[in-house]
Amino acid sequence: AHAVQFFNRRNMAVVSFQENNHLAVVDLRRGRTTSQFSAGSVDLRLVDVVEDDLISFDGALTKRREPVAVAWIDDDSFSTANEGDYEDATGVEGGGRGFTVFNVNGTVELESGESFEHGVASAGHYNEGRSENKGVEPEAAEVGTFQGTTYLFVGSERSNLVGVYEMGKRGLEPVQLLPTGIGPEGVKA
Repeated sequence: AHAVQFFNRRNMAVVSFQENNHLAVVDLRRGRTTSQFSAGSVDLRLVDVVEDDLISFDGALTKRREPVAVAWIDDDSFSTANEGDYEDATGVEGGGRGFTVFNVNGTVELESGESFEHGVASAGHYNEGRSENKGVEPEAAEVGTFQGTTYLFVGSERSNLVGVYEMGKRGLEPVQLLPTGIGPEGVKA
C-alpha cells in the first residue's frame, strides 16, 4: 500500500497500490474491503513524449494511471494524483500525468487527461527533463472547503506548483496554479 487518505464521514479509507495500479476502499468500522478495482489507463493526446530538451506537445500515448495520492471529495467519490513509478520488463512506464475522480465502485467520474499538463506548460512551469515518462508528475491530492466552496489541490512534483480546481455543478473548473518551491510531494489545504 502506498497512500491511505483520511477517512470519509462513513469511516471509510482509500488505499492506493501505485505500482500495482489498483485501489481499495476499506470500511474501517467493519474491518473489511468494500470495493477494490484497477485504476485503469488513460489515453493522452498532444503530450510531449520525446526526451530531446524541446517541449513539443504532438505525441500520444496510453498509460496506466498508477495513483500515488488520494483525497476524499465526498462520501462516494475521491480523487487520485496519477504519478506512476513502475517500469515493466520491456521498459514501458506508467503514470497518467494528471488526476482522476473515481466513485467508490470504481467508475471514473472525471479524468483530467492532458489538461493539467497543458495548464502547467501555459504558466511556464513545464519541466522538460524526463518529460517523456511522467510529464509534470502529479504527486499530491487534497480537498478543502473555503467559504462554502470545495476545491481540489493537485501537486506537481516536477513542476513545483499546485493546481487548484473548484468543484462545482459543472465538474472541476481550473482556478489557479500556485508556485510552491521545491517539488510538493504532499499538500495540506
